[in-house]
Amino acid sequence: MPWHHLVLTCGTSAKANAAFQPLWPTSLATLDLAQARALGASTPLPPRPDPRRVSAEYSALHALHALGELSGRLRICLLHTETPEGVLAAWWVRRALEEDLEETVELRSVGDLDAGRREAMREGLGQYLKVVAAALREGTPHGTAFVPLGGYKVMTGLAYLMASYLGYPLLYLHEGDQVLHRLPVVPLHLDAAALRAAAPLVRRLHAGRSLHELSPEHVGLLEAQGWLFERARVDGEEILSTNAFAEFLREEPAWRGTLGTRVMWGDAPPRDLRFVARQVESLLEHRTDRARVGEVHHEQSCGLGGQRYALFKGASGPAGLFRAAWSYDEAEDTLYIALAWFDHQAYERALTRPRLLDAQVAAWTDLTAALFPAD
Repeated sequence: MPWHHLVLTCGTSAKANAAFQPLWPTSLATLDLAQARALGASTPLPPRPDPRRVSAEYSALHALHALGELSGRLRICLLHTETPEGVLAAWWVRRALEEDLEETVELRSVGDLDAGRREAMREGLGQYLKVVAAALREGTPHGTAFVPLGGYKVMTGLAYLMASYLGYPLLYLHEGDQVLHRLPVVPLHLDAAALRAAAPLVRRLHAGRSLHELSPEHVGLLEAQGWLFERARVDGEEILSTNAFAEFLREEPAWRGTLGTRVMWGDAPPRDLRFVARQVESLLEHRTDRARVGEVHHEQSCGLGGQRYALFKGASGPAGLFRAAWSYDEAEDTLYIALAWFDHQAYERALTRPRLLDAQVAAWTDLTAALFPAD
């Protein structure tokens, strides 16, 4: 079956291969991302007489081409780390593939994976799985494959698990012998009832907790659903957290309403749930982004700081208006929306109340499943 969409992880094997090794800058430590992109885009590429001595990615695509495994309308997505080394290698591999195989290659960043910091690596692996899943879904399972070549071994293992869950096969090429291996899609069925039962613990351990902070009930869940969690000893204390695959599931449409951040609503029920869901996702995404503090903490520019809730300045314009009084409980991974406005005049009138953001909520409604229904 010819492949029409391939997603590859791009490592830095180009650094050690004959074609690119002479080009590799000696002062890489002083290179920033913009300089790496400029160097990758402009450096004249040397001749490539031996496809096995260019890079693992180039070698794999060249072998697949020679074996007649590629369709006439191939899309290639190269995933790279957001580091000068990763960016530079990806640019050179992209240009070599486009010149020699006449294929269109897209570069996509998976962020910076810091293996030296456990928590950063866990978050990075979750982001990596999210990017791989999005890239795979741009093609159909029958003509799309994941080709993990660069990166840490844990990335390959997790990605195979995720790709099987989504129904996409995995290809691997032994670079030296040019032998193509196909790993089958293993049907994975997740127990919805078990995930619903584990959801409170998934949220509680999203940010990590010490073992002694967990109740006996939580410890029982941890033992029963251990595949969702990881343990690490930090400064002599056992710390538990969700693992990268659980973080991936938390953002999957099928499980977002079950495992993702809980959303509690304290105002009149919203009419347009899809619109509110987009605004909630935007708030959660930028909640700690210093560059967006004027939006997520709009109370600071309205003279309403120091109260119970913060003020989110969401959408404005033809698509609708959204403003909300909010707070976030990190311990329980729960977002509270105490007040919401969808009309600008009503919002402006509300701003005249000096203690607006100290509102008391009579009753909270859990809107999580309604905002994020399973597809």
